Amino acid sequence: MKIFDCYRPLTAQRKLWDIVPDATYVAHPGKGSMHNRGAAVDLTLIDDTGKELDMGSDFDVFGRISRHDNFDLPSKVLENRAMLKTSLTSAGFKSIKSEWWHYSLSGTGSQLSDWDWPCP
Repeated sequence: MKIFDCYRPLTAQRKLWDIVPDATYVAHPGKGSMHNRGAAVDLTLIDDTGKELDMGSDFDVFGRISRHDNFDLPSKVLENRAMLKTSLTSAGFKSIKSEWWHYSLSGTGSQLSDWDWPCP
């Protein structure tokens, strides 16, 4: 698996909202997201050489092409998405309709957080 995004401080959430002010894809910073609680991850599957499997769109492409209920895709893409979803849901994660890459754990009791640290 390759992780694109996981914990996200509220300061980053505010910046994302400024760029994409659409609650279908980005939680309003006043409410916060599962990412701001350390309970969400955006990821994909990779092969044994580290190459991403074809999921039909890149990460963070917003629109119909990224939806779980979009079945108008090549069969290999549908297989790859199903493999990702089955793997994550069998471990207790939940998906959202609009993003094939987003999974979260509900009931974690995690509080909204704005912990920030410098990344090299």
